[in-house]
Amino acid sequence: MWRFVGHSSPVRLLAHSIQEDRLAHAYLVTGPAHVGKTTLALDLAAAVNCDGASPPCGDCSQCLHVWGSRHADIQLLGVAEEEGHKTIGIDAIRDAVHQAHLNPFEGQSRVIIIESAEHLSDEAANALLKLLEEPPPHLLLLLLTAIPDLILPTIHSRCQRIDLRPLSTEQVTEALMTRWEVPNDDAFALANLSNGCIGWAAEAWVDSSILETRDRRLERLTATVSAGLEGR
Repeated sequence: MWRFVGHSSPVRLLAHSIQEDRLAHAYLVTGPAHVGKTTLALDLAAAVNCDGASPPCGDCSQCLHVWGSRHADIQLLGVAEEEGHKTIGIDAIRDAVHQAHLNPFEGQSRVIIIESAEHLSDEAANALLKLLEEPPPHLLLLLLTAIPDLILPTIHSRCQRIDLRPLSTEQVTEALMTRWEVPNDDAFALANLSNGCIGWAAEAWVDSSILETRDRRLERLTATVSAGLEGR
């Protein structure tokens, strides 16, 4: 039961690779913010540890622990603020490398997910490269990025790439209605504003402040454009 919305081709490819035991040890997942990169990564982490007949089953303890962010073998890394800059530093990657070489504790595979991988520092990227060159057999490494051109070519070349593109308005509308039980008109309106990024639409439905902030910015922009030269 993949929770991932749309993008049937990558899902078929990954499901077939799992079935044939031919999954790559590292993937570079690209796409705009909120398009579903982290959801796909967690689905894949659940699938490689799933105890069910058709992974990810969504019912076994492995899947539930992964999706509940309490699986001992799943490590999710993100950016941190250092001196006013977003970065993924060497200490975080050193810890991830150490964890990668430990045998799985709870499931069958250790999975390291690195969000916004374009923010890897030079030191961190080089440390990660060593792990990619000699990965342990039980490791799955998932790099997520909205800007693949900022990933070191040496890292890029050692990962299998999966590109996620914005969904259609129809796909986003249907997903909002079926999975989040959003009324038809609201779902269609959010889908039109989402630029094909289902994550943004779902968050905007749950958190009204997102649309309120957007409206304030639009009002500010409109006022600026319509003001005189001095006002602008």
